[in-house]
Formats: sequence, structure tokens, C-alpha cells
Amino acid sequence: MILRMVALAMLLGVVLTAGPAKASPFNADGTYFTTLCSSNALSHRDLCQAYVVTISYGTVFNRVEGYRACPPNDSLGWQHVAEKIKSWAYNHPELWHLPLVPFVARGLSKVFPCWG
Repeated sequence: MILRMVALAMLLGVVLTAGPAKASPFNADGTYFTTLCSSNALSHRDLCQAYVVTISYGTVFNRVEGYRACPPNDSLGWQHVAEKIKSWAYNHPELWHLPLVPFVARGLSKVFPCWG
């Protein structure tokens, strides 16, 4: 499963063009993310999860666009983490204009804040 997520994350730039019509590395934003995550296509949901996993790793080890997050360990599962971020995204349509990476990083920092 982890290898699958890593492979998806590595192919992220190439696969963007396979997403919804708005997909492009240059205009992917919160709207694109929520559209992708709510799609019925398994490949879109996998890509949504790959975004969350990739950006999560960044927010744990560094700040991403000024945001830091501490998602739970692997025992909770990345699908659960992705579902939490998707739910946060649906509740914040006023932020959908933000570019995808800061949008997801912000969500991660709100849903899984670091304490101490």
C-alpha cells in the first residue's frame, strides 16, 4: 500500500492531466482538490490520497507554505487522514481559490496540529 502511494506521489505531475477538466500543474487549487477527492473514479480518489500523503510528509519534516502538521502514525491509515482533510476542505469553500499545496497544508495544520 505504501509503495502504491509513493508511486502515485512520484507520478503526481504527470497524472494531473488525467484529473477533472481543470487539472493542470499550474492551476490546481482547492476546488480541484475537492473535485478530485469527491470523484467516483478510484484513480482520482487515489490521487487525492497521494496529495495528502505527500504534503503530510512535508508538513511533518518541514514547514510547507508556512504550515506544519503532525498527522497520526500509520496505524490510523492514510485513507482516514485523507478523509479528514477532504471533510475539512468541504467545510472551507472560501479557501478553494488557494493553490493546492498551501490549501492542503493549511488543512493538515488545522486538523492535525502539532502541540508543544
